[in-house]
Amino acid sequence: MSKKLKLQYQFLLGKTKKEISGELGLEYNYYPADVWYYELNVTFYFRKTTLILHFTEGVVTGISIKKHYGKIST
Repeated sequence: MSKKLKLQYQFLLGKTKKEISGELGLEYNYYPADVWYYELNVTFYFRKTTLILHFTEGVVTGISIKKHYGKIST
């Protein structure tokens, strides 16, 4: 399922922080940070699915999706 979700967000690659914040919102992300997090889903047992965007010089260069309980550790 993570691969399917990851393919769903591939269109974000190469976009700038301004474009990302316009499409997904800023949420709790610190604008100058090189890694942004977006919570995609929370299950009944509080298992979270998080989209992680990696930026290089303000442009998305990497996308990952992580399923976890509690706080995310990178």
